[in-house]
Amino acid sequence: MSLSKAAAVATIVGGIAAVIALFQSSNLSSPPEQSNAQPIDVERPVDHEPNTTTQIRACTDIDFYQIGWNHSEPISGTSGWIGGGSNPTNWCNQLINRSIQGRSIGTKHEVKVLNSSEEGRWTGTFGRTRQYNYHCTIQLSWDPKFEKKENVVCQ
Repeated sequence: MSLSKAAAVATIVGGIAAVIALFQSSNLSSPPEQSNAQPIDVERPVDHEPNTTTQIRACTDIDFYQIGWNHSEPISGTSGWIGGGSNPTNWCNQLINRSIQGRSIGTKHEVKVLNSSEEGRWTGTFGRTRQYNYHCTIQLSWDPKFEKKENVVCQ
């Protein structure tokens, strides 16, 4: 081995010895002091006995995505000729309330006004009394339908 190679090897060996001495003096081999880290509970899968199966059933549940309604009905109504002081929106609201109460529908429903209009006429001895006939068509939907899926909540 030449002198320059020998010097290089001695330098490397000396460096390694210095690193080892530093490691031993810093006491890195002992466990660290108590940290502030909190333990984390991790759920682990439970091993089942071989030859057993867990059956998860499919069902519908209020917590699942709503996909529509079990009942939906178009409803039309007219107020008949009445005196002034109302409007088509008021008449539609009356029709909606009567329709919901008459069918004993709870709070889970949806109403869409499809059409509303009014017609007017003059009546009375001198044709000075105004009357209106309000018309409304609604779509009333109730009894929500939820998607069917497999879930542990299904019994």
